[in-house]
Amino acid sequence: MAGCGDVGLDRDLLTQPDVKHLLLIGAYRENEVGPAHPLMSKLEAIRRSGVMLQEIALAPLTREDMEQLIATSVHCEPDQTRASQNGT
Repeated sequence: MAGCGDVGLDRDLLTQPDVKHLLLIGAYRENEVGPAHPLMSKLEAIRRSGVMLQEIALAPLTREDMEQLIATSVHCEPDQTRASQNGT
């Protein structure tokens, strides 16, 4: 879900009976979005409307995850990105 202003549109799309298949992917940091945040109330309203929401909590990326991400992005092996980080 984009910004909080866009969540109303998302909710409208999700609750339309003629919309059979819709995939929305959103991300937020739990430590930055508390219970009083507008996004949380919008998500709760969507749940109450009977729409199935699936949430996936992800763990922080490890150093190895980041090395692999960088290596994949620049088309090289992780050991080559490690050498760059160490200045060698």
